[in-house]
Amino acid sequence: MSPEAHIEKIPASDSSGPASEITPRPKMRPRLMIVDDNDAFLAAMELLLPRIFPVEIATSSTDGRHALTALESTPVDLVLVDYKMPGFNGLAFTKRARERQLWPRILVVSFNPTEELAKGALESGADGLISKADIQEELKSYLARWYGCHSTVTVWP
Repeated sequence: MSPEAHIEKIPASDSSGPASEITPRPKMRPRLMIVDDNDAFLAAMELLLPRIFPVEIATSSTDGRHALTALESTPVDLVLVDYKMPGFNGLAFTKRARERQLWPRILVVSFNPTEELAKGALESGADGLISKADIQEELKSYLARWYGCHSTVTVWP
C-alpha cells in the first residue's frame, strides 16, 4: 500500500473527536470485533490475532448488518471491518456505526487499498485503512499506539 493510501483520521496523541475519548483499560486486553465475509480469513484472524497480540476477540461476523446490531450491544475497543463485502461493505458499516453514535476505533481492511478507498474510509468515519497483505505489521503499529499492546511474535513472513 502506498504511503498516501494509508490514513489515520485521529492520531493516537490527538485528543479531539469521539474516537480519541476511548481510553484503554489498564492491564486489560483490547476487545476486538472482526467483520469479514470470507469465512477462511475470519477464522484465521480469530485464531491468530490473540496469539500474536494481547487482544480478545469479543465477537465476529460475516455480515455487516448483523455486526452493526452486535456492536450496539457488545462493547469493543476496535473493529476490523473488510471493505469488500456483498450488500453492506465496510464503509457503509462504518458510516452507520458513527450515525448511531458508536465510537470504537474502526479500521477498514482491504486487499487492494487505494487513494479513493482511503478517502472513502476517512469520509465514512474510519480511523484508518490497512492492507490485508500487511495486516500483522499495520495492526501492530495501531495496537501499540492506541492500547500499548506489543508483540514480538511473527506468524507471517
